[in-house]
Amino acid sequence: MDNSMFPLKVFSRWFTNDTGVLSSTLKPVTIREKHHWIIRFPVKNMTVENVNIHTDKDDLFIRFQQTIEEKHENETTGAISAYQAITECTSRTAIPPDADEKNYTIVCCEDHVDIYFNMRKGDDY
Repeated sequence: MDNSMFPLKVFSRWFTNDTGVLSSTLKPVTIREKHHWIIRFPVKNMTVENVNIHTDKDDLFIRFQQTIEEKHENETTGAISAYQAITECTSRTAIPPDADEKNYTIVCCEDHVDIYFNMRKGDDY
């Protein structure tokens, strides 16, 4: 499934609920004789610690949290205010039925994030 669209919401102190779309790809891969489903998101400069995932049997919920700080200094009072922007991506697209939703690996690269789900075989699903 190429070019699936996942809703994208950006939350920050100043701008809430900005919405857009984040494309992704879903394809089967085989690594060291193990079969996986891989979902790729074009999110740059992410770390594994900032990718939060949980599944609800059929649905995948993902939160990419990028710490983007911006500081503003009030010229009159000298007070400094700051905010962090959080990018959240939530998928309600069904996970393939043979994907093991409890067994996944997150791999962050410079220009994308991959999520590998093990494929269940035979009696496993």
